[in-house]
This record gives sequence, C-alpha cells and structure tokens, in this order.
Amino acid sequence: AGGGLLSRPNRRPADGSYPRFDDGSDHDDRHLQCATQRRHWELTVAPVTRVYLARHGRTRLNAEDRLRGLSDPPLDEVGRAEASRLAAALGYTRPVAVISSPLQRAVVTAQIIGAATHAPVSVDDRLNDRDYGPMTGQLRHEVVDRYGSVDAAPGVEPLDALAQRARAAFEAIVAEYDTGPLVLVS
Repeated sequence: AGGGLLSRPNRRPADGSYPRFDDGSDHDDRHLQCATQRRHWELTVAPVTRVYLARHGRTRLNAEDRLRGLSDPPLDEVGRAEASRLAAALGYTRPVAVISSPLQRAVVTAQIIGAATHAPVSVDDRLNDRDYGPMTGQLRHEVVDRYGSVDAAPGVEPLDALAQRARAAFEAIVAEYDTGPLVLVS
C-alpha cells in the first residue's frame, strides 16, 4: 500500500542552510515534493498550492486483502463510514473540486466528499488504479508466496510505469485548475 505524501521541498544548498524565498520564508508553496515508496519528485504546480490525495473507502476485497486493481467492487458499510469521516475532515478545506478515478469505490467516496464540502465532483480516467492483470482478485499473501512480491507477479503493471502514470496525471490535472485546493480520489 505505500501511499503518497505531499510536503514542502527539502532542497538544501551545499552550505547546509535552507533556501530563502522572496517572502523571507524557507518554503515556497508552489513546489511540492511527492514521495512514494522509492521516489521523490519535485513538481511545480502553481497556482494550485494544495492538493489532498484521498484513498477510496474499504470494499469487501480490501477486507479480504485481495488485489483490487481495475476490478470494481462497491464500498462496504465500513468504507462508506470511512468516506463520511474523511469528508467531515476535509470540510474545512473548502476544495474547489473533487476529482475521482472512474472506479465506483472511488466515485462514491468522491461523491460523499463532494456532498459534504459542496464541491463539484468529476471523474478522470487518469486516476485509475494499478492494473494487477491476472492477479486481480487474488489474495495478496498468495501472490507474494508464489512470486516473492506482487511486483514480480506476471501481468502486474510495473511500479515504474504506475509511478510515471500517476505523476503525469497529477501534473496534468493540477495544471487544469486556476485555484485550489483540490481533492483527488483513487
């Protein structure tokens, strides 16, 4: 599972000091550093300075620890409650848009967030989940036992391809908006 993190840049000059920007601070909100399992990317995303990355609520396949990927199970009762709690937590952020993967578990999560925050909800195929190919629906531990890792299983979208696709989607979607914050749900 290794989700993404958004934080301020961590660029340090050779002298060890942090850079200073025009306002005298040591940060520049136009830059986001996105860290995933093994990658660090610096993205320039002005004028949108805040993006919330949200994971869909739980499904039956999540509860069973099965690989979901592009399968399309609905949220279960726990997943709906999770989405409602997330929506309540995001309420104060006043997002200008909630953008969702086309999978129903993400769409319903996004709709719950949109209703609570009064933000429009749209679907964007670029936010689609990882493709687990023939491993979709399999128990995670069985795939790991057989192939050593999910990444090594045949037909699974390579992690590098997933990371590249996710980065391109993030950059393109954020570039389409003049203001934020945005909520991306996958």
